[in-house]
Amino acid sequence: MAVLKIRESSLSLLVRRKANEYAIRRVEFLGNATTRHNVLARRVFLVEGDIFTRKVLERSIRSLSKLKIIKPVQLSDVEVKLDREHKVIDFLICVQEKRRSR
Repeated sequence: MAVLKIRESSLSLLVRRKANEYAIRRVEFLGNATTRHNVLARRVFLVEGDIFTRKVLERSIRSLSKLKIIKPVQLSDVEVKLDREHKVIDFLICVQEKRRSR
C-alpha cells in the first residue's frame, strides 16, 4: 500500500491506497452560468480525497441527469485528467443548462 501526501495551499491530505488506485483531487463543473456550483455538487458522489471507482462516477452522472435544470449528462461529458506521478485524478463535468421559461 502506497502513501501519498498532497499539498494544496496550506492544506495537507494524507491518502493511503494500493498501487493501481487513484485519489480524487478535484471535481469541477463547466457550463453552469446560472446554476450554482453547490446545486450540482450535491448530486455528485465523487468526494475529493476518496479513491476513484467507475461505479461512483456512473452513479454521479445518473444523479446529475435527474436534475430538471440541466440536460442529461453522459460519460462523454466528463473530462478526466490523470496525474500518474502523484496518483490523483481531476474531473471536469460539462453541463448544459436548459432554457428557463418565464
